[in-house]
Amino acid sequence: MELRTHGLELHLHPVGQADSEGWTRVQVEVRVSGFVGRYTAQLQIEDLERFAIELRRMEDGLGQEGRAALCSAEPDFSIELDMNRLGQIKGRYVFESERRDGVPTALAGAFEMDQSFLPSLRQQCAALVSQLSLGNAL
Repeated sequence: MELRTHGLELHLHPVGQADSEGWTRVQVEVRVSGFVGRYTAQLQIEDLERFAIELRRMEDGLGQEGRAALCSAEPDFSIELDMNRLGQIKGRYVFESERRDGVPTALAGAFEMDQSFLPSLRQQCAALVSQLSLGNAL
């Protein structure tokens, strides 16, 4: 899955297939002004599925306010999208590495995009779910 906006470039790549409880790992690559990061995050397939559904609702609800969020149960990452009635989207993110010695390393910030990003992002999210689903991962 890839998102390139004004203020954020994000790539999520499958690391392995989901286990029987739906947990999986993805390689996170993030670029923002002055920073580049790469780490492995854990999330559940249902986190991605929920995000795809929320993106679809935002697409279908153009002209209305909408919200979509991709947040892992672990503190590895959070992406929140808030769309106004004009289709302008303000996003926030937090990317957090493993808590070595109990202290996390985190990158937080904001970005902007518009509704034209939604169809591609939703399709890529669905494709990532398919790749990560049991028996289909790389």
